[in-house]
Amino acid sequence: MPWRPFVLSALALSNALAIDFSLPCKDVARTEKYAAQIEAASKTFKVRSFAQTFDPDRKEVWREVKAITEVEGTGAAVYLNGAGILVAAFFTFQAESGDWILYASYYYRLDGSLAQRHERLNTFQGNMSVFRDALFDCSGAKYHSTVYYRDLQTQKPKQPGPDFIDEQAPDYLTVQRLPFYSELPAKR
Repeated sequence: MPWRPFVLSALALSNALAIDFSLPCKDVARTEKYAAQIEAASKTFKVRSFAQTFDPDRKEVWREVKAITEVEGTGAAVYLNGAGILVAAFFTFQAESGDWILYASYYYRLDGSLAQRHERLNTFQGNMSVFRDALFDCSGAKYHSTVYYRDLQTQKPKQPGPDFIDEQAPDYLTVQRLPFYSELPAKR
């Protein structure tokens, strides 16, 4: 049916337009709703993808790639709203050994401050999945957080054992701290 893609696109666009970008600095429910709305509307946003590489001296260098699917190691996709302002960055961090992978989603306010970070670590070091959510006020202070530990295979609750090695996402408290910030458009 030829009208179906148009209807779905219109619905996605209306969801994107319904996001309340006037997010207060400390409000757990509204911050979580804001991040969920951005996640739901992300398919309507402009996306730019970046890959972490290293120069001959092993200094970190980020380069833009056509699609996040081109990235074999650590990479990120950033989402720009209709006004060209970065509202989310989704990272994948990986150990070269393949022992762990960490997915981190950062949701930013229009002023560039971090509102929420969601992480999921899957690791063979202890056979764990770790889910973390942290909410930040406008000055970058964490005011609410949760952590859940699960068995990697069954996803049932599990306490970390002595063989568990934790990995956490970096604190990119503002869009200006993103490692590829200089590659983004002037409206950030």
